[in-house]
Amino acid sequence: MVCTFMDIEASSLGEDSFPVSIGVLDANNESNNYEAIIRPIDAWDDWSEEAEEIHGISHGDLMSTGVSVCHVCNELNCRFAFKTIYVDSVFDLFWINRLYEAAKAKPKFLVSHIKKVVDKERYDEFLYDLQESDLTHKPLEDARVLYKVSKGYIK
Repeated sequence: MVCTFMDIEASSLGEDSFPVSIGVLDANNESNNYEAIIRPIDAWDDWSEEAEEIHGISHGDLMSTGVSVCHVCNELNCRFAFKTIYVDSVFDLFWINRLYEAAKAKPKFLVSHIKKVVDKERYDEFLYDLQESDLTHKPLEDARVLYKVSKGYIK
């Protein structure tokens, strides 16, 4: 059963963008949910004020309250080893790879696009419902929305 969902917010949508916050919902065990603000590594200097306005996390917040990429990767690996985590955006796939590259680590879980498990004939309807939902750009909340909307469309 499809039950683990992830969302990531980032510094921008550019090719040099990096993850700034992450949320993973484990619908079978909500005490296993995870969210974090991510402190950027020195090489990550891409920043978009438009993205900041959307997700509400300043670069200063990242530096003062963010946790290291190694810590985030370790937590994700410990909590979600051998699971498949679903995302709704190819950007999320890009950013999770960027996170693990920065930590010089490998995920112990699989990340897959939700399109692989949503009924193909109803995918456009699913996308419409997802876009009409109350996305907050808070990753754990948005992962929860993805779970709730997808329940009616998973084959």
